[in-house]
Amino acid sequence: MKNYPYFISHEYEKLEGLCAAGHYTGAAMELKDLFEIILKLPVLTGMAYIIQSGDEESTRACLKLLMRKPPSLGDWKVLADVVTAKLPARSVYAGPLHSILENVIDLYNNSRVNIIKWRNDLFGHGAFVDNVFYRQQVEEKRPYLDAYLKENARAYSCLQYFIKGRPVGSAQDMNEDMAFDAQADMSIRITVPGTGQEKTFSVAPLIRQLFFYDSLNIHSMLVYGLNYLSGRKVSYASEYLVEQYFETVRKPGEKPEVTAFQTQETVCASRLSGTCGHREVLQGAPFPPSGGYKKRFRSWLWSHMAKGQQAVPYSASPLCHVCS
Repeated sequence: MKNYPYFISHEYEKLEGLCAAGHYTGAAMELKDLFEIILKLPVLTGMAYIIQSGDEESTRACLKLLMRKPPSLGDWKVLADVVTAKLPARSVYAGPLHSILENVIDLYNNSRVNIIKWRNDLFGHGAFVDNVFYRQQVEEKRPYLDAYLKENARAYSCLQYFIKGRPVGSAQDMNEDMAFDAQADMSIRITVPGTGQEKTFSVAPLIRQLFFYDSLNIHSMLVYGLNYLSGRKVSYASEYLVEQYFETVRKPGEKPEVTAFQTQETVCASRLSGTCGHREVLQGAPFPPSGGYKKRFRSWLWSHMAKGQQAVPYSASPLCHVCS
């Protein structure tokens, strides 16, 4: 597995270990994760390539599909189709990504595997069966994964991912207990086979540290990222994705649904002096004035996100309806 990005090789080694130990329930979960990773990794990398290429129309088309709602596995498959079509056809650097994406699309379209239905039926309802059943499932589906990885070994060998300039997979970066650093830039270097030509570009904020983009919370305007290697999920701010959300997903003039910033439970001012025991939710978190609403709102929202605030503090504690 040395030709594969660490996201894939790490999980495949875990799959092998679980199968060897006879733990097929865990192996089935790993197989599910691998089927998701081999789809999401090239999709996010291909989108990052399109973004850095400066093709604004293709960028908007991809990000609109990504952020309009939390994407299901079927949505990721649609994204793979779109990203493949939008990648620059004549770029030698996009060649390996084209090959990987086209083959993973073929795998997902294979009715014998039927990955999306299999994944939803097996794990979608949270019901677990016995180890014998999961062994049958792994032995039935794993050959398709192995065939895909074998077919794409050369193309994957052209992709190398880095965190802060270090190849992903180093002991320092793979410590699963490491603190999440939302500013840790993930980049990728693509090498053209047989020429030695290289191209390096950032894949952030679609991949942050080891966390794949999972969804955008339209209430807090924070991105959720999923780390398949450790099972962790984090949230982080991305000014770029928030900006793109308002440009590509929101309808013109539609107000944002940032309810986390609209209300806050607070204490009546007179309670501070011990004269009131009432507690209620007080409305009135400050919003920008009308006129240029969208631009002012983005600026206002980002200034609070940058300070790490999850709610907007009131400038003063007003009186509750009893004391007033």
